[in-house]
Order: sequence, then C-alpha cells, then structure tokens
Amino acid sequence: MLRCLAIAAALAASLGAASAQTVRVAADGDLKILDPIWTTQFLTVGHGYMIYDVPYAYDENGLAKPQMIGEDQVSADGLAWTFKLRPGLKFQDGTPVTAKDVSASIQRWGARATAGRLIMSIAAGFDVVDDRTFTIRFKERIGPFREMVSNPINPLFVMREADAKTDPNTQVTNTVGSGPFIFVREEWVPGAKVVYRKNPGYVPRSDAPSSMAGAKIPKVERYEWMYLPDTNTATQALVRNEIDIYENPPADLVPVMRKAGGIDIKVLSRTGNQMLMRPNHAIPPFNNVKARQALLYAVDQEAYLAAAIGNPDFGQVCWSVFMCNTPLESNAGVKDWSDTKDPNRKAKARQLVAESGYNGEPIVVFKVTDSPILAAMGEVTAQLLTEVGFKVDLQSVDTSTFGTRRVIKDPPSQNRAGWHLATSWASGPVSGDPLSNNYTPTPCSGTGFFGWPCDDNLEKIRRRFLGASTLDERKALVAEFQAPMYEHVPYIPLGQFRTPSAFRSTISGVLPGPRLVLWNIEKKS
Repeated sequence: MLRCLAIAAALAASLGAASAQTVRVAADGDLKILDPIWTTQFLTVGHGYMIYDVPYAYDENGLAKPQMIGEDQVSADGLAWTFKLRPGLKFQDGTPVTAKDVSASIQRWGARATAGRLIMSIAAGFDVVDDRTFTIRFKERIGPFREMVSNPINPLFVMREADAKTDPNTQVTNTVGSGPFIFVREEWVPGAKVVYRKNPGYVPRSDAPSSMAGAKIPKVERYEWMYLPDTNTATQALVRNEIDIYENPPADLVPVMRKAGGIDIKVLSRTGNQMLMRPNHAIPPFNNVKARQALLYAVDQEAYLAAAIGNPDFGQVCWSVFMCNTPLESNAGVKDWSDTKDPNRKAKARQLVAESGYNGEPIVVFKVTDSPILAAMGEVTAQLLTEVGFKVDLQSVDTSTFGTRRVIKDPPSQNRAGWHLATSWASGPVSGDPLSNNYTPTPCSGTGFFGWPCDDNLEKIRRRFLGASTLDERKALVAEFQAPMYEHVPYIPLGQFRTPSAFRSTISGVLPGPRLVLWNIEKKS
C-alpha cells in the first residue's frame, strides 16, 4: 500500500509544471526489463535506442546505412567483411568504444536475434585488427548482412565488452551505452516513470537525420517516460498539456484529441504493423497440427481490427505472411479459412479441435492490460476460441510480465506461469523480411523464438533467403515458403495496422520510421 502511494505521489508530482527542456511521453508500458538483447519487448527496445547505438540502421527509405561503422569492405570472394568504427565513439562512462566491444556485442546479439542466429550459423570467426577495426569471416557468402543487422525490432545494440560477454540467456542490468541519452537510474520509479538526460559526450554522425539512421542529435535536455496505462487518463494528460507525446493512443480516441486542439496526429510508419497469434508448440494441444489448423478457421481478422484498432483508416485484412503493400506480398497457401463469410468455418474449426485430441483442459490466453491493442486482442481471442470448443483461461498481465512469462515452455499444469496462446504484434520492416521475422523460424533444436515451432523443411526454405540476390528470387521463395507455412501454422497473422502518435503542437522534428525515436525532437516553450 505504501509503495502504491509513493508511486502515485511521484506520478502526480511529475505531471506538474511543464518545462521546455523536458519532454514527457506516455510510454507504451512499464519498463522492468533493461536488457534489449534479452527481449524484443517494444518498451525495452525503445529504452535501448535511448542509451545505446547500433552499427547500422535503416533510413526513411528502408535502406541500411552505417551508424557506428565508418566504413566497411567485403573481400573479393565475399567471405570476409572488415569494419572500421567512426572516430569519436565513447561510452557514457568516458571509455572509448572499441572493436572488441562491437565484436562481442554482435556475438551476444547473434545468440538471440532471429537474423543474428543465421549470421552466426555461417560465421567462421571474428578477428580484432586494432582498436577501431575488426573482421568477420564467413563459411559462405552473405548478401544482406547490412540489412540483417539493421533490424529495428531486434536491434544490434553495442554494449561494453564486459557487458556483452554476459550469458545471452542472462539479463544485463548495467545501463552504460554510447547512445544520445543517459538512463537516470536514481530517478527511475517502476510503475510510474523512467528518466533520461541528454548525453553531453555523444558525437552524432555528420549526415542528416533519417528515421533510425543519420545524425542522432539530442535537442532536449531531459525525457520522462510516464506510465499511464489508462488510455483516458493519458489522453486527458495530453489535452491538459501535462504530457507532450502519446506514443500509441487508441485510434478511437484520436477524434477527442483533434477536437481539443493544440495536438498533432502523425502516422510515423509507412508499412505499419502485423498483429499475430502465436501457439505454444511445445505443449498440448497446440503441439498437434490439427489444433493449430483449427485456429485458422477460428480467427477473424475483421474482429481483431475492429476491437484493437477501431478505425478502418488505420487497419486492413491481410493474409500475406510478409505483409501487404510490400515487395514480398503473396497469396500463396491462403485457403477457405480466410473467408469469414463461409457459414461452415466454425464447424470446420470444431471438427479439427476434436480430431486434435483436445481433452478440455483450460487454454491459457494472455490479456496484456496496459496495452490497449494487446488487451483487445486477448479478449477477441478468448471469445473466438470459446466459440469453437476450447475452454479458455484468460489471464490479465502487464507488458513486462508478458515478456517474462512468454519464454516459459512448461504447461500451465506444471508451471503456473505457463501458457498456451499469445497474441502480439510486430513492426512491418521486420515482419516483411524472412530473415528478420522472429516468428517464421522453425528450428527443431528448440532454440527458436517463443512458441518454439519445429519444421525442418520450412527452416531450409527460409535459410535459402540468405543467398537470394534478386527480388525475383525472393518472391519465388516466398511462394515456396508460405504454402507449407499455412499447413504447419507456426503463427497466424491477425491483420495489418498503422498506429497514430499524438504530439502537442509545441513538439517538432519528429522523424518517420517503424517506431518513435526521440532524437532530433525540439520543444517550443
């Protein structure tokens, strides 16, 4: 009780007088996990972008550009890549960033990230040449290396060598990076706010800011991420000028903000995001393919979009695994289960549920309460599964708890934190890339992303994207991959959406991209 009162008092104090040197953001959850390599949670990755830097990053045109790297060179046989860091890089403790730090960071990232695992599977060795130069030797040619390490959802954040040598399965708790902002740990109030201040020692690139790439210029002295899980509270805080940015407001509250005046609504991502359903393949009933195929007949993308997004201007039905409105859009493998007008869909789902051997155990589904989109997705999932014969146990969790529980393979009957079905969403630049998409790998080693699907044939097809040098080759592989993917069902797309972000009109310099970044932003007094 005392802790709750302390948090409430801190929040109330923070929502007091505004300052031109402080920008307050209604954050997309409560920051609890500080290691952005250990998890892909949206909020933790955003924390990573504040305090760390990356070797390469995507610009607003979707091109991979050097960030910490000053120059790179590929050997004539394509088997050795040599990288030289740009000058002036240093960590927030004053120590220089060296080739050893970057090399160790690549290897830790490579043990967890989807694209990183592919890179490490063909890496023959890392050689540090001098303080600013290192080489990666490969067993086979790798074409899209820069693109793979530019992943904005599983970013390759560079840590100090000692931190980067932490076991990839153990969370790093140190927060010393070389990025444009510094985490103010002593002002962190879990459940209320996170504070960052401008890094006076950060040396930006000389090129113009462009989405995740270019010069990261910290123009504001201080950022406060406010945890405001109630959407109406967050909206009213923006209207009353108590916060400056609402990163992911519900689309149905956008008209309220527009009517209030003094607020700009922007859609930052051109491609948008993919909502998805992920079964736990490691345990019954979804270790049986028929139970997973039943889900295809149970889901209704229009229902998800209506509940989670609400505004048809921001969402669309899309069954393309690598997203619609992209070069890899495909209809391969899409069958009758996509037709929501078919009156027999529910009956087909129930038949597959029966054939799967499902015995009536409660199906644990997550409802992530502090994310309006995920909360709505959880509720729709519970309703749709109940309609086709599953007994559902809808469990309410916050964003951080979801992040810690989703890595648990055990069935709920053995571990109370276990789960059967999770819903999530992923950014378009990642979902649209077969080599970076977290949910398409199906390794039978049990080392894949949470959900742990196993299909050697699918994994072989996916790995062939490493050698696809042309768009036509990639399109052909997509068609070859997507049809058996919808037979095995590692995951299910639930619709495509773009999220608006809301800003007080005093805020300028917001960059377009797959997520909000806080460099280059200015605030008028």
